[in-house]
Amino acid sequence: MAQASLAASLESDGLLASMGYEGEGLRTLVFVLGESSLDESVLPALEAALADPAPLKFILVHLLGGHPAYDFRYPESFDVYDGLNDEVAARLEGAGRAFWAIEARNDYDNAMLYGDHVLRSTLDLCRSRRDEAIVWLFAPDHGENVAHYDNFAGHNTRVMAMYEIPMLFWRSPDFPSPAVDTARLELRPFQTDAMDQALLGLMGARGGYYRAEADLFSAAYRPLQRFVNNRAFPLRP
Repeated sequence: MAQASLAASLESDGLLASMGYEGEGLRTLVFVLGESSLDESVLPALEAALADPAPLKFILVHLLGGHPAYDFRYPESFDVYDGLNDEVAARLEGAGRAFWAIEARNDYDNAMLYGDHVLRSTLDLCRSRRDEAIVWLFAPDHGENVAHYDNFAGHNTRVMAMYEIPMLFWRSPDFPSPAVDTARLELRPFQTDAMDQALLGLMGARGGYYRAEADLFSAAYRPLQRFVNNRAFPLRP
């Protein structure tokens, strides 16, 4: 694709769609998920994609994760916190939370436990590919407010629990080490608006769109001011 055409595609479709157009083969698997669908349903498709003999692959897996309704996000075998008067439930009760808010928090914790299981399963599939250069990267699109501050349970754009999220990174021994060590990576402030630059860097893609200073894994990375709801978010060391 010519540079002008690529720039037009980036502007209209975004980086990930443009990368799909540039690839030698694009396969999109869309699962029609109902309210009670479980994330483990994507695992066979991921296993098949990893086993595909193509030498270069970029695989995206979109999970429901901990989206409401929380009690539909996990199977019965992961219903371990329901009715459990543990430290979290006791703290919420002591803070005056309603019983239904505490139940929602228990359901959410069950969903997180199951979500950890699914993530581990995707990582194990990658680890099972011996002598292959693989990177596994996870980041949720947002957090949740589940009785953290009041009786509310769900999406709440007014609280920080929606915005402060984890990002997990693993690479196989055959994948080149990042330009900076893990200890420094963990301290780098990052906002997922720049995830495209991090992905380009990991794939070794270069060109007019790539900016090393915005690539989390680059030695040239320079943290930019982060924003939450158009308000400056403090930079951390």
